[in-house]
Amino acid sequence: QEQIFSEIEKVRNRRRDRELHLEEMERIRAEESKMKELEHYDEWARKEEAFHLQQQRQRSAIRLVEGREKAVDVLAQNILLFGARNEDEENAARVKYKEKYSALEELETLEVN
Repeated sequence: QEQIFSEIEKVRNRRRDRELHLEEMERIRAEESKMKELEHYDEWARKEEAFHLQQQRQRSAIRLVEGREKAVDVLAQNILLFGARNEDEENAARVKYKEKYSALEELETLEVN
């Protein structure tokens, strides 16, 4: 009888260990799925940002062609005239002011007018 009870206890222990193992595997799968989804979201966000930037450039070009330019369009046109096409060249072409935000404020007031 003791042998039967010990066998029953062993079976219970194996069942409990198996359930713990399955729970752990499920947790790992859920975590991997979450990480994969976050990677996919980051990629989607980068693509969306690139799309909006492209659309903004197209709108700016259309306004310039139609003669309805805004101050920011004139700035973009000047950057294009100097040949800065990608972000690295644009960063190199920027003039560094002591107060960088004052130029933005001036552009906003010009745009409002």
